[in-house]
Amino acid sequence: VASIAQMEEKLRRGKSDGCSNNTLWESDQLSCRYIMEEGKLNVLLRMAAESKYHAIDEDPDGTKTKAAGESCGVDGAELAGSMERDIGTILRCCLEHTEAVQSLDFGVLSEHAAKVLHNLQVLAAAAEGSVCDLTGMQEVNVLHYLEHVGLLVEDLGEDRSDRCSGCCP
Repeated sequence: VASIAQMEEKLRRGKSDGCSNNTLWESDQLSCRYIMEEGKLNVLLRMAAESKYHAIDEDPDGTKTKAAGESCGVDGAELAGSMERDIGTILRCCLEHTEAVQSLDFGVLSEHAAKVLHNLQVLAAAAEGSVCDLTGMQEVNVLHYLEHVGLLVEDLGEDRSDRCSGCCP
């Protein structure tokens, strides 16, 4: 599903017919539409968050993941990384649509982004100049999620985004 979502995203960006304001339902992005129709966007977000929390809190060196993979005859670290990249790709592609952002659980997203970015800061301080590839991982994807949410909120305009039902001073 992730590779299909990525291909559909590239096709959509490649089109220059001026239909960038189409809704998700009017677009050709069937994978994102499927995720939304089945109500799985927040399920994927929670899966990404919980698996990352587990990796950060309970298995920082990856030994539990490696052992679990070996007991099933697979490379646990590779499988976990693949899952994280695929879920991240699907979420990133879906969040380019207003309908997805409108149904997103912002509490889970903000908590996930805060935890991942805090952990990234801790890892960067401990790495002391060494570089690791985080392409497609949640450390990179949360920035995309926040960017898409921010752009869509910005498109709403001040008159629609200022309404907060008295929750702000």
